[in-house]
Amino acid sequence: MILCNIEAINLYSYVVIRYNERLRNKEMMKALHTRRKGVSELISITILILIAVSVGVALYYAGKAAIDASTYRFEEMAKVAEASMNKYLIVDAYYITSNKTIIIYLYTKDLGNAVFNALYVNGSKVPDDNLVYGFNQPIKIGEINRLSALVDLSTSGPYDILLTGHQGVRAEGVFYLQVG
Repeated sequence: MILCNIEAINLYSYVVIRYNERLRNKEMMKALHTRRKGVSELISITILILIAVSVGVALYYAGKAAIDASTYRFEEMAKVAEASMNKYLIVDAYYITSNKTIIIYLYTKDLGNAVFNALYVNGSKVPDDNLVYGFNQPIKIGEINRLSALVDLSTSGPYDILLTGHQGVRAEGVFYLQVG
């Protein structure tokens, strides 16, 4: 009877061990299958994200190109409109150091009777007392008009010159003036 019980225990142990091995094998296969499924889902999500990002980048650059093209056309039209409004052209300007005088040459081909009464150099208004010649006189059509003013410039360099008048007329330009 003891022998029989030992055999029964051995048989029972063998069955339990085999059952546990099978159960463990099933769990491992299930875990392995789950891991594979997780990896493929990760790869598919990564591919979808890459596709979405590439479509977004393509749309961004297409929109940017369209906006840049329309902005460029608008800027060109604005330049043409500004040039047609500004019929007065400063042909040249230079500075005489000995008497601190700025000489400005102005031209218009089709608009006369304008009177310039103010001069701005780099945004600073030149006092009316320093406007020496050509200011407060009508501009002659088709001729180069000379205007001069007393201005104290300390250094050579580019200067922004702006002429204005009562009727809203303007002429402006940037000129390199040599001092000294």
